[in-house]
Amino acid sequence: MARSPDSGASSTKKTILVVDDDPICLRAMVRVLSGEFSVLTADGIFEALSRCSSNQLSAILCDYDMPFSDGLQVISSIRSMGHGVPAAIVTGASGNVQVQEALRKGFIDDVIYKPFGAEELMRAVRRMLESGHAQSGPGREADLRTDARCVDARDDRP
Repeated sequence: MARSPDSGASSTKKTILVVDDDPICLRAMVRVLSGEFSVLTADGIFEALSRCSSNQLSAILCDYDMPFSDGLQVISSIRSMGHGVPAAIVTGASGNVQVQEALRKGFIDDVIYKPFGAEELMRAVRRMLESGHAQSGPGREADLRTDARCVDARDDRP
């Protein structure tokens, strides 16, 4: 489902990578964002990595719960390719400990909870772009993976 609805758009538009395995959510986010941004889409980690290998990104919006990997793994993989751009997780689960820990540690810049409105999505993306916050480098990804393992261990306790 990779596409760029603004393929002929001005090069001054910021490029947002939207990753979601749900085609309805993906289309909805594209519809909201495409008026102001150039939007690249991917339905999972493999397509996301392919899309960013040949494109300059400004920000990433990534669903958390997807087949083959979670959104934090997708963001970590993209950043390991040298894309140190702001990122947000999109999720329907408000109590996800790993996502909250990633936000607290600054690995992600925002969490957008489903269902969300068009204005809420636009505000979140604009806020990420204005902050200019980005994490990159192998140390940051390694820290997150270590933290996620610790969180997983705590979650498995009775």
